[in-house]
Amino acid sequence: MSAAPGSLPDGIEAVIFDLDGTLVDSAAVWRIAMVETLALACERYPQLAALGDADEVYERIIWPAAAKRSAELGGEWDDGLLHHAFRLLLAEHATPDDDFAATMLATYVATRAEGVYETYDDARRTLDVVGQRFRIALITNGPSANQRSRIEPLGLDRYFEAIVVSGELGIRKPDPAIFEHMLRELDVAPAAAVYVGDNLEADIGGAHAAGLAAVWINRTGATAEGFTPDAEITTLDELLPLLPPRSP
Repeated sequence: MSAAPGSLPDGIEAVIFDLDGTLVDSAAVWRIAMVETLALACERYPQLAALGDADEVYERIIWPAAAKRSAELGGEWDDGLLHHAFRLLLAEHATPDDDFAATMLATYVATRAEGVYETYDDARRTLDVVGQRFRIALITNGPSANQRSRIEPLGLDRYFEAIVVSGELGIRKPDPAIFEHMLRELDVAPAAAVYVGDNLEADIGGAHAAGLAAVWINRTGATAEGFTPDAEITTLDELLPLLPPRSP
């Protein structure tokens, strides 16, 4: 039986979660690291201050350059993409300076490493209650060391029956193959699983391409463009009422 818009199909057995932006507030750490890095750059090249604050520079220049380079290289993410973006920033808005771009990357990585990652307030209670009725698992994009450095220290690994990290497989969301890999691990049919994530293309588009239902957690009030989730929530506390009764 197909689900009505804004609801999920019957027969769900497994709920699979995204990590960053869904369970863990990673953006807070990344933003602090970017602010420190761009402040250092402005000290060296004061003309960069005219580009705006760190959020503006990241959104308009750093992220688009890194994302474009990632797509050119096949979609996986690593810190070398930021190095590329920093080099372009300096070349286009100050002066070419590969050595200082490397210094910027080192500053960003060191500041990020000092950051304290935290789960969202709704994450653990949601995992507790959903885990009482459904099998739960995790799929996350990123290098193994980066993602595992949040999963285990935060104690999130204890909640999940299976964990899939893109950097360990060489497959990255939205490629449906990473979702299919998880379904094989769980021995669950696509129609019996739902994916919960914050990225429309990677999470919603990828899950749908693999035949899963998909719930978009929209913590920022963004507009859904290009992809239509089966349901949209603003907090994980809204997830459990959407889920159907567990099949006997």
